[in-house]
Amino acid sequence: MNEVQSFADRLGRLSIADRNSTQQPQVTLTAAINDVNQAISILSRLLADDKDAINKGDAVEICSLRTKANELASIAHVFNDRAERSIIAQVISMGGLQKPDISKLLWHFDRHILAIAKRIVGESEDDANILWRIAEECYNEAINCSGKLDPDDYFNALEETYLELPYDRDFESAEYYEHENRLNVHEEYAEVRRRSTDLSEQLNGIRKTRVRKSWIRFWARALSRCPGGPTLFHPPARLIATPAEWSVKDIPRYLFRAFDSNSAGTSNCNVVASVMSMDPTSNGSRDDIFSLKDQDASDMLHRHLVKGCFWSSGSDNLMSWSSSLMFVIQYAIWRKCNSKPEVPKDVWICAVDTRKFPQGQFAKDKWLLHAYGNTKLDDQQKKFRELRLDMPQWDNGEYLSQGTLNHSGRSCVLSLRGLIGAGLCTLYPEFDFNHPDADVQARTQWPKRVLQLRQRWAYENSTTSEEVECAFKIANNCFGLFADSDIALLLLGFKNRKVLGTSLCQYKMYRIRSLLRNLWRFVDIFNWQELWHESSEVQVALGREE
Repeated sequence: MNEVQSFADRLGRLSIADRNSTQQPQVTLTAAINDVNQAISILSRLLADDKDAINKGDAVEICSLRTKANELASIAHVFNDRAERSIIAQVISMGGLQKPDISKLLWHFDRHILAIAKRIVGESEDDANILWRIAEECYNEAINCSGKLDPDDYFNALEETYLELPYDRDFESAEYYEHENRLNVHEEYAEVRRRSTDLSEQLNGIRKTRVRKSWIRFWARALSRCPGGPTLFHPPARLIATPAEWSVKDIPRYLFRAFDSNSAGTSNCNVVASVMSMDPTSNGSRDDIFSLKDQDASDMLHRHLVKGCFWSSGSDNLMSWSSSLMFVIQYAIWRKCNSKPEVPKDVWICAVDTRKFPQGQFAKDKWLLHAYGNTKLDDQQKKFRELRLDMPQWDNGEYLSQGTLNHSGRSCVLSLRGLIGAGLCTLYPEFDFNHPDADVQARTQWPKRVLQLRQRWAYENSTTSEEVECAFKIANNCFGLFADSDIALLLLGFKNRKVLGTSLCQYKMYRIRSLLRNLWRFVDIFNWQELWHESSEVQVALGREE
């Protein structure tokens, strides 16, 4: 049998076209997909081996094959539409029971949700991540005030369908004119109408707020329940109206963490996952810490924050990050020099761009400590809280994630060895722990070493063009996914600097001068000791200014 006939026979046996099939639908669909795959494989091999093979077939056979191929294309189009609808239905089902308002919003935004699904399915290189990626995009569009799933679009469309109260101005009936006259003549009537209108607007505003929160919770719940999806920090209403510095919304642009083969949980080029998420028999890693009882949540939080660097409890669902690149670099050095029982070949640093993650992916440790400040604490926990909350010199900008965090495409993962090779120790010789004359604290200390360096670098240091060039080289070689000026600023921001020299590329020098000048202005306004370790937070503020 020739290849053309084999391809035609394979198409002719497609179970998907057998409307009288008595097999179970899923069995029929699976068999049909297998037949399609084999048919495509045959045709691909045929055309690859002999481009003129189609010319060797009988004319009737070729016409029949063409008809079947067109039918297959039509079926494929229908199947694509149904497959996308099926995927959307699965994502929506993750959100749980739909209240009337949610159902109406889903109907209103159906076109936009379908467009999101089509785009992500078309762009995806990993089908296993389809559901959570669609849910994450829908969540982002729902929580964004200008997003495609912003409830205001629904409310505006809804209000346009209402007749203006108490009567439609376009319907000039006798009752309408009577109402207008009474508004002009009777003050009491006008006052009653005004109060009624104010009350109606107030109630409408309350309803909008309630529906908006329900809509966002719906997508947050769907996202957290999708296989492989993130577990977001979604604080309850009692915590939302807290001071701005406790907010989960105001997260630094870049966060960093160091890890090696001995690190707790899972950390690699694609995923950072908690110890709890590694237990296949437990779904606890999908539970937001705010969904736990306050005491249980407090115990988990404090256990994580006070644990050692080479061990973690099986019930720990948190992973640590820092907004201070300097702190993470020194931690990587300390970990390289002090790992037990065996020294890893290298230590790695994962840097993430938080703008590419959904709101609630990260939360500041101090914000969570305040949230659970009224729970029962032991002496060690009380001492730690005092250290973290009342002694800013030991605050190194720690942030937390929970469960599984998929960072591929939104991060840079670099090795300590690569960072040094790119010129880190040229820019800052204090990090050269292998130098014969290196300070012993460079190897044996971590938070104390960072504090020592900050105090040493707190006085204004002159900065040459060569140092700026070195910072840009490190940024380009190690943080290729991120803006080089951002990373160069973070690196140069380890010291209190002024820029000297003009031999560097004009744009780079102007850019760095401008950023550093603004950086020190922020320091003057606030407190350098409190902002030193969080230069990335200053970068967030600079980004907003620009």
